[in-house]
Amino acid sequence: NFLNGLTVNEAIKKIIKIIVKKNLGTKKITYRLKDWGVSRQRYWGCPIPIVYNKKGNAIPVKKKDLPVLLPDNVDLKVMANPLEKHPTWKFTKLSTGEKVIRETDTLDTFVDSSWYFVRFCSSKYKKYGYKLTDIKYWMPVDQYIGGVEHAILHLLYSRFFMRALAYNNKKFNYIEPFKSLFTQGMVCHETYKNEENQWLYPDEVEKNTDGNLITKKDKKRVVVGASEAMSKSRKNIVDPEEMINIYGADSIRWFMLSDSPPERDVQWSQEGVSAAFKFIQKLWKLNNEILNKKDSTSKTNDAELQKAVNKTVYNVTKNLENFQYNVVIANIHEIYNLFYRHVINSKTSNKTLKNEWEKITMLLMP
Repeated sequence: NFLNGLTVNEAIKKIIKIIVKKNLGTKKITYRLKDWGVSRQRYWGCPIPIVYNKKGNAIPVKKKDLPVLLPDNVDLKVMANPLEKHPTWKFTKLSTGEKVIRETDTLDTFVDSSWYFVRFCSSKYKKYGYKLTDIKYWMPVDQYIGGVEHAILHLLYSRFFMRALAYNNKKFNYIEPFKSLFTQGMVCHETYKNEENQWLYPDEVEKNTDGNLITKKDKKRVVVGASEAMSKSRKNIVDPEEMINIYGADSIRWFMLSDSPPERDVQWSQEGVSAAFKFIQKLWKLNNEILNKKDSTSKTNDAELQKAVNKTVYNVTKNLENFQYNVVIANIHEIYNLFYRHVINSKTSNKTLKNEWEKITMLLMP
């Protein structure tokens, strides 16, 4: 009963205090950081500058012999690591003439991407990885954008590398590489399994007359799972080329922007893509109607349309800067409806219609 009335954190502290008092243990903070295995058994990635002699001793490659370059004549169709199977690349000699074998593992590509933004500041500088004057001008990065799953690891590694570069280096004082972080959502889709508990692709299932999902091949029952981030392993992916061939790339982009705020997951929907396609057709139709409209001498509603367009330009600009892309789509829907009314009522001059519509088409370009 000695923990009654305490919060979890308060209870933990009290338990630790009693354990220490009774000499049953000591207070210790543990971190969930683990060693990072940076080697990969594949061709792409930076070669690890280590060689091995006949005794199996690891010997660092001397600085004058760096960088170690990957071979161009590699067979990517071989089983296992192509570098391990290469007939000549891994065999080399030290300056003493001693025969050695190169390390055939390559570095995890995170080793490159964890500091590429520093290299971009001085991409043509050959004396060193970066030029300090360039770093002072460009760093830190203004905006970091990435998916949640990727950004968590990459962000951690990047910050680690910056601290490593700044260690005992008073001239390099950029410990935090990014000013602002924005994590975008993932594209999600329902998951499907057959009766043998095997994953199915969306194009392998269909609805029967009762509205239930079945396999196209043998008409067997399909188990519908939760909507999860699209993954090759779960097969809940959609072929983008097939969708683009049907609806066009702009329809796919429009749907993904309009579905939800960019920081939230997008629930993939064929109906949503179809609706986006139809709206883009409406925009195209309205564009042709404005271009081919008979001249109207009336200028009654010119000022109203001009004000509305100016307001739309302001709102779209503001929402783009704030990553509120779904609100941008709503802004376009709103101004489309207004233009449609102005075309029908013939109380707006053709000159104003065309001039203001040109501004809207420019807004659509991003």
